[in-house]
Order: sequence, then C-alpha cells, then structure tokens
Amino acid sequence: MAGHIEIVTILVNNMSEEDLEITDGDGFTALAVAIRSNAKRSIAQCMVQKNMGLLSIETNNMLPVAMAFSYGHTEMVRYLYSLMPLSKDYLIKNQKQGARILCDAIHMRSFDVALALLSECRELAITDLGTSLQSPVYALASLSSAFASGCHLSILRRWLYHCILKDSTAAINHILTELQNQSIHANEGSTTVSAGCKVWSKLQGVKFYVYEFLGIKDLHDKKLVHIQTSQLLRLMSDEIKDLDLYQTEESCVIDALFLAVEGGNVEFVESMLQANPLLEEIVDESCRNVFMRAIQFRQPKIFSLIYNSNSKLPATTATAFQKNNMLHIAAMLPPKRLLNRFSGAALQMQRELQWFQ
Repeated sequence: MAGHIEIVTILVNNMSEEDLEITDGDGFTALAVAIRSNAKRSIAQCMVQKNMGLLSIETNNMLPVAMAFSYGHTEMVRYLYSLMPLSKDYLIKNQKQGARILCDAIHMRSFDVALALLSECRELAITDLGTSLQSPVYALASLSSAFASGCHLSILRRWLYHCILKDSTAAINHILTELQNQSIHANEGSTTVSAGCKVWSKLQGVKFYVYEFLGIKDLHDKKLVHIQTSQLLRLMSDEIKDLDLYQTEESCVIDALFLAVEGGNVEFVESMLQANPLLEEIVDESCRNVFMRAIQFRQPKIFSLIYNSNSKLPATTATAFQKNNMLHIAAMLPPKRLLNRFSGAALQMQRELQWFQ
C-alpha cells in the first residue's frame, strides 16, 4: 500500500505462487489491494510475473482488470487489459459488468480499450445497468469534446488536421493490433538493445520533439481520438437501429440523444437519427422533440439536421407543452450560460433575432 517496490520485490521473491493467492479479511488478494490503493504498475507487474493466475481471481465478483476500471486507474487498466483481454464469452456471461467496464473506459477516455470491448460484444452498448442514466451509449453522448464538432481549430491547423491519418480504417486496425501486441511485451524483462536500435530510438525521439514543437503531435492525438469515438459511435448506432421506442428508452438511448443535443454533439445526434428514424418522434418531459430541444439550447448545427429529416413537416408543425411550437421556443430566452457566450446586450439580442428569423 505504501508503494515501496524494492520491499515488494523482496517479499514476492520469497513467496510461493500460492502465497500470492491468499486473501485478507475482506477477500482481497495482494494484487487487489494494490489496485485499490492506486499502487504503481511496477508493483502489480512484480506480482503478476510471479503468478499469472492472479489475473483470474475475482474480488467481490470483479476481476482485477474490472477493479482497475472501477477505481479509474488508467495505467493499471492498460497493463492488466494487455495481459488479459476480456473475451466475448466472458462479456456475454457478465454483460452488466462488461457494460460498466465499457462506461468506465469511455469516461476515462481509454477509447482504444472501449473499442476492443465493444468490438468483442456489441450488445454492451445498450445493456441496461439498472442505474439511472448509466449506459455506454449515454457515456459516449456526454463527451461532446471527444468528437470533431467539439474541436475548434484555426485555418492552418484545420488544414494540417485533415492531412493527418486520412485512412481511418487503417488507423482503427492499427489501434486494435497495438492493444493486442502490448500483451507480448507487458511482462518482458530488460533485454540487450543493439546499437542500431539505440540510434533508431534517438531519431524517433528527435522526430517526436519536432512534431511536438510544431503542434503536429497534438493534432495527431486529437484526430486519433476523433477516429476512435467515431468508430465507437458507428458500432453503437448499428446496435440501436432495430430497437423500438420502448427499448430505446430502457437502454438510455433517448436520454443519451437529448443529452447530446444539449451538449451540441452533432455527430452523435446525426448518427442515431440516421440509424433509427423512430427517434425523430421522441419527446422530452415538456413534449419537445429533438429539433425543439436544439432550439432551446441554441444548437444550430443540430437544428440544421431537420433538412435531412424523414419527418420534416411533422417536426416543424409539432407543438410542445402549452401548445408551444418552434417559434415560441425560439422566442424564449435560452439558459443563461448560453446567453453569456456573447458579450453585450446588443450582440445577445442580434443572436436571438437570428434564431427567431
């Protein structure tokens, strides 16, 4: 718990594999205690190298990798998952735990791990966790900043952005392959490195610093995140396309859609409406449809999706609570935080008039 790797190494070297499987009064193995205490990866690595069986011992019905997710330890998660990827059989058998892990991975922005999980078991996307507003699809809807529409770039940086990682399919395949390959190197000890490898490593280091200085690395990382979230969204959209309205409500899809509208998550809203046109008919607690909600929260890009809507006329003529139509909602003041984005009463009034027009 104190994180002294030297002492842990000495103790582990003097223990048998069976000793490491002993649990304390709460049912925690030494590895589980390390995860709970947010210990360094090297401490977990020391124990796992001695006994790989520790990865399969559950604590409170949770595998070590699931525990690491629940405690939000990103480095530990990546290490443990590289050693023991969760199989499709395990995820189907423990669907709620798998969905909870997927939610944690999305919130932790470990999108490569989330992609690997969802690729193994797509049913996780709409698994009902029995908790209010907790599902993988809702978790993804809440991260507007993880999509391209939430990234604002200058003209030059936008041009560079479009020049990076043009082949998204190849990028996704590379991400999943890299995640699988981590298990090969995760438990390797120190090895002799050739002079050629050292030179190559130094050259790569110089390249890294040049890219970082020019801001290209930051753009590369942003683009990679956007590619991963887009693929996650694509998999989730495929899973909801055949759901009826009752099923979409049970799996938090409706709540997720309205959350995405409020946050301006254009990609999420567009993908969901295209996958399942029934979602154009849903209304919130004030009987407002998706497009009315977009007006309420002043989201022009989402409102513009009405032009591609299958039910454009019903959507525009619909009325909400107290028979308010779209013009009534446009005439209402938006939430104060949205109004304050424009400094000065004149600019605010001009923007509001544009919405009414």
